[in-house]
Amino acid sequence: MNGVFRTVAVFGIFFVLAGCFSFGADPTYYYVIEYSGEANLEGVTVPYSVVVPDAVVAEVYNRRQIVQRLAGPRLRYLSSELWAVTPSGAIADMVYDRVRALQVFSAVERDHRRATAEYRLTVVVDKLEYYCCDADPEARLALKFRLESERDGTIVLDRSVRETVTLTEKSPLAFVIAVSEVLSRELDEFIFGLAGVDGEPGGGE
Repeated sequence: MNGVFRTVAVFGIFFVLAGCFSFGADPTYYYVIEYSGEANLEGVTVPYSVVVPDAVVAEVYNRRQIVQRLAGPRLRYLSSELWAVTPSGAIADMVYDRVRALQVFSAVERDHRRATAEYRLTVVVDKLEYYCCDADPEARLALKFRLESERDGTIVLDRSVRETVTLTEKSPLAFVIAVSEVLSRELDEFIFGLAGVDGEPGGGE
């Protein structure tokens, strides 16, 4: 039956919506990034409002298809393994949900077009690819977390991440799990780092 979808829970990290079609093609799977850590970051307080805009993702990766790196410079877009939301939105949604749950800021907003927040928390993604299958499968990520002043663009804190994770199996599912884990861990480290910022964020002290 066309348009029939089923929801699959995976380790509590994210869920997959699987659509099954009657055209004889393989099922299409949709993946969602969700927070997968456990840190509570007690004692971290940033008494200023923050907005979380869409992540800034390199154009080659900011599409619904998961990007698979083949040997050398070749890339492949997986037609049946899709992000439920493009990475720019999915990553920002995960960051927003986590920051709001922690309650370390005085207020958190998601829509930067109507934001009245004092600071902006942005994720910049330069690489987000699934490497397979000439050797051990890997998740390859390069990204940066950045907190900056909405008033003048002064950068308060940034954290660069470049990581290659060897996957437990050759599957996009393992790739998405690894992406969720890296993003969750590095976001917590970034927020924890704000506790060590002296003076008012953006004040240049």
